Amino acid sequence: MSRVPILFLGLAILTVPLSKPASAGPLKLTITGTAFGASVNYTADVSNGFSGATIGLTNSPISVLFPNNPNPAPGVNVPINSTFDLLANLSGVNGNAGQGAIVNLSGLVQGGYGHVGRNPDLSGGISGMGQATGLFLKPGTSAGDVPSWFTGLSAQVFGSITGGTLNLLASNLSIIPGPSPQVPEPTPLFAFLATGLLLGLKHRLRRLTT
Repeated sequence: MSRVPILFLGLAILTVPLSKPASAGPLKLTITGTAFGASVNYTADVSNGFSGATIGLTNSPISVLFPNNPNPAPGVNVPINSTFDLLANLSGVNGNAGQGAIVNLSGLVQGGYGHVGRNPDLSGGISGMGQATGLFLKPGTSAGDVPSWFTGLSAQVFGSITGGTLNLLASNLSIIPGPSPQVPEPTPLFAFLATGLLLGLKHRLRRLTT
């Protein structure tokens, strides 16, 4: 048998998977806890990655959220101090529902409100941010199994007062994925060696076919 068909047969064997990969279960992200006094319960299928999410928290009048000082005197700024405390749970790593990881997402929420312009309109807002901490790996899970977007998660609470007769404070929670690892670009030496290898293979195939 000619050596050229043997070569192509070997390449074909290398490109055919040895076995059919087992079907994996979904990779799920769950965020639970409280943020700015509101309950958070978010679940998403992240088998194809996670690009982030925004979760509504409050859309309530200042008089309901802060009944002790719903109408401050002109020129007085009422401070807002709160917290958010969340758990991010990743399950289904390696297609195994029992494997995964957990991180904490917590931080301070601060801001304030007061009269700007005529009564009764209020103006103000809140903001706060926290980074993932306290990585916990579930049994059978290694650090390399957990995607970098999960270990680098961050959470941001933000909101503003709409003003008007109700003076609504609308607030939201954003879950932001961590950065993806950078794929190193090939070095000039690697590119040179790869080019030489391809040229050598092309020359050898040409000799075998003549």
